[in-house]
Order: sequence, then C-alpha cells, then structure tokens
Amino acid sequence: MAETLHGYRILRSGDLKMLYNKGEIRQVCLGRVQVLNAIYAAVRDQNWTTIPFTVVQETLEEDHDGFTIEIDLEHSSDKVLFRVSISIEAKGNQLTVNYEGTVGSSFLRNR
Repeated sequence: MAETLHGYRILRSGDLKMLYNKGEIRQVCLGRVQVLNAIYAAVRDQNWTTIPFTVVQETLEEDHDGFTIEIDLEHSSDKVLFRVSISIEAKGNQLTVNYEGTVGSSFLRNR
C-alpha cells in the first residue's frame, strides 16, 4: 500500500523524498534538507483567478531506482481551455519535471 501524508503520496528516489498529488509536488527533501517547496501548474485569468482543472489521465510507476509519473490535466472555465501534459521522473537523486501546454481557446491573462 502506498504511503500517504495529508492526502499526498510519499515518493522516494535515492536520497530524495517528496509529496505528490495530481501533478503537484511538495516538500522536496534531499536527505534531511528541504531543497524545494513546490512545483505545480496553475492557469490564471486576467483577474488572477485560478482556473480549475480535471485529471484526464494519470500513471505512476515506481521501481527500485525511482519513479515516473505521466499526467494530463485540462484547465477549463467558461472563457478558458488549456491542456497540460506533465512528465515527472526521478532516478537516484535527480528529479526532472517537464510541462507541455496546449491552448484550446484564446483568453486574457495577467502576466
């Protein structure tokens, strides 16, 4: 059974330890030192409102040397449609995160 904390799955790779839930990584520690607080994809409109998302597809595979996560999200509202594919891979003490987004509608943004 997967180890969890506050609804997040605990993942380990080498000396790395982190929390994961629906494309969001929290509290990345190398040994006993936190090296990163969070990695997540947020889509915001011109008023800085966060656009909600749904998980379209998600896979998580763990092995003796780390883990791989593939997740597709769809951020949508009445004026915004944005799809993102996230790939997260940890091998030993190395963590790689890749985001690839596709705009499904034109929308105003802030920044």
